Amino acid sequence: MNKEEKLANYYRETKEELIEQRRIIDFDMKNRLIELEKDKTTLGNLTVLRYKSEIQSAEAVYDDRVSELKYINDELHPILTKINADRNDPFEIKIETRSFFDIYLDDNHQIVVSEAYTKL
Repeated sequence: MNKEEKLANYYRETKEELIEQRRIIDFDMKNRLIELEKDKTTLGNLTVLRYKSEIQSAEAVYDDRVSELKYINDELHPILTKINADRNDPFEIKIETRSFFDIYLDDNHQIVVSEAYTKL
């Protein structure tokens, strides 16, 4: 992989990780908090406070990763613009022997990453 391909792949991986991290915070952690809040004992209340702190920490890590993705976006966007990567002619990145993904700029100049696919 050349530098541009590595950057595009890092963007894809980071974006996928962010989607999963957001899901964990919004669903798994929030649902766990709802369950913990049902215990109205002193120990239950302390557990809730500790868990809220864990959620805040997870949010902080998420925010840091979003900033990282924005930084990568700022580096990758001019590359995609320069090579005119669009929906009809995307920048194709090889990630394994026969596995690829496409990355391009949509009509609103936002970066779009395809799902990985296999070429036979």
